Amino acid sequence: MMILLLPGADGTGVLFKPFIEVLQAAINTEHFSKASKPISSVIINLNHDEMGNPLAQKLSEQATRIENEYEGQSVVVIAESYSGLLAYELLSRQQLDITHVVFVASFLKAPSKFVSIVAKLNPVWLKGAIRTTPSVIWGRVLFGRWQTPQLRALFRQALAQTPNDLLQQRLAIIASAQIPNKTIDVPCLYLQARQDSLVSANNIEIFRQVFSNFASITVDGTHFLLQTNPEAVWEALRESILTTIIHN
Repeated sequence: MMILLLPGADGTGVLFKPFIEVLQAAINTEHFSKASKPISSVIINLNHDEMGNPLAQKLSEQATRIENEYEGQSVVVIAESYSGLLAYELLSRQQLDITHVVFVASFLKAPSKFVSIVAKLNPVWLKGAIRTTPSVIWGRVLFGRWQTPQLRALFRQALAQTPNDLLQQRLAIIASAQIPNKTIDVPCLYLQARQDSLVSANNIEIFRQVFSNFASITVDGTHFLLQTNPEAVWEALRESILTTIIHN
């Protein structure tokens, strides 16, 4: 079974590191290594292709690239934050065999008034604010009580690898996102971050309307849930989806 990891607004996948470490440790356990459907995962880079060429940021073009790469394979999609929009694009096109979709602190329209404002700002300003503000301050805003020097360094790395023009295009996509009007019947799990200050808690109601087969779990952590509480995310996935899939 292939797990496709779709990253947040940075597009790099760098921030998946804490979750990947937990995922790989779990995959290597006896329970999963002897499963009838072995698990593998891949991070989808939204910034450039395998040759380093920059990618168009239109959701439809990103979806086509993923479809071409994983045509004929059954996949589980895990979409972090911004990539919820890309996951919905893939689901609505019905070209890829997606058995389950997991949204992590994600959204299908501009998730809050604050984010709508931020999405209209120049990335140069955003990066400058991070650079000039003491790291423990913005680290607290992003990662709450879970912040560590390692997480702050990881965020800097992701931001440094994200070209300003690509980030600006994604922010514009967020600002213009509208509530979808197509119902999806693929099993959906929404992981809601209990301490999310970026995505309104009411956002989950949109997912309830869009997905006919819907479940949600609230997990301690900030909007950066895969970074602040990757163990709890893995437990939610294992209990809700993965154990059933790989042994059937």
